[in-house]
Amino acid sequence: MVAFPGMPSLPRLVQVVPRPDRGLVGPAPAEVRRVLVVPPPRLGDLVLALPALAGLRQAYPRAWVAVVATPLSAPLARLSPAVDQVLVHADGFSDSEALLRTFRPTVLLAQAPTLAMAWAARRGRVPLSVGPGDHAFSRLFTRRVAARAVRGLHQVEEGLAYAHLAGVRPGPAVFPLQVPAEIEAGLAHWRAAHQVPERYVVLHAGHGGSSPAWPLLHFLRLAALLDAEGLPVVLSIGPADRAVWNALDRAELPIRRLPRLAAELPVLAALIRSAAVLIGNTSGPVHLAAALGTATLAFHPPGPLYGPERCGPYARNGWALVADADRVRVWHRRSRRAATSLLEGISPAAALACVLDLAEGREPRLPPG
Repeated sequence: MVAFPGMPSLPRLVQVVPRPDRGLVGPAPAEVRRVLVVPPPRLGDLVLALPALAGLRQAYPRAWVAVVATPLSAPLARLSPAVDQVLVHADGFSDSEALLRTFRPTVLLAQAPTLAMAWAARRGRVPLSVGPGDHAFSRLFTRRVAARAVRGLHQVEEGLAYAHLAGVRPGPAVFPLQVPAEIEAGLAHWRAAHQVPERYVVLHAGHGGSSPAWPLLHFLRLAALLDAEGLPVVLSIGPADRAVWNALDRAELPIRRLPRLAAELPVLAALIRSAAVLIGNTSGPVHLAAALGTATLAFHPPGPLYGPERCGPYARNGWALVADADRVRVWHRRSRRAATSLLEGISPAAALACVLDLAEGREPRLPPG
């Protein structure tokens, strides 16, 4: 399929392999009592911050570790044993001064701060505050992550760079998540009621957050192809994906009959952890699947902003189908419409071949031609 005149899409399969962690470690504070982590507010950003939280927990086992989360992502944050407290804020960091005054952190990691947060950290005399180094207000932080130091890094590695400046030593990226037994039991009842067997795949056809998305009609076609291959499909639907639900209601009868799950994040985590494969756009569920060790296939445009090298599923069984083109290597936000058009060139047949391989535990391969 041609994305736009003269520019055919050339799907490329990329394995997102975690790289060795070699961050620059800053001196550890003399005494760390309370640690506050403020990741960007999206669900996927919280998942990608889990290795930094795990590193802080290991570096400061006696400290009280808290993370700021939105109402949507807070239930997932509570599944992490690295976190002692979840502070819920509507936008992730509203009313920064009151937040810091109440929590009184010894260490603050602010990966996506506002001027208000940086100023509150300085006014509150937070002993160690780590923030980005490329903002006009960056000098308000006691330690800063230089933009050149994180250029070309995956978002997980960027988060670890912040943790290193807070005294965390390099090590493998781990994603501490524990799904409660009662959630697993409830999911088992749901699967039995919907006749979902032990081996199944999850399709999360929702939008890709800030990233361009694979077309919804492609997802529906892929669901039909998987069903025809005898591989059971569960459709995961997020709270902002009403359009997906409506499209399913209008689809052909075999697709309408596929089980759908629209549930709280702990239940979604249980569903994904038991799945053979998760397929989706670059979003929270894709990162959650990689964190839980589930084989993952995500769809990406090329370039440093949305490409898999920065925001792909960060796991050894995480794979990305990249919509490449001969004359295109860099995409920016202003090119979102063109990138979305380019993603249409990744055919459902190409995705099907990859999913079938992943479901069998094989390294995926694109079909010839």
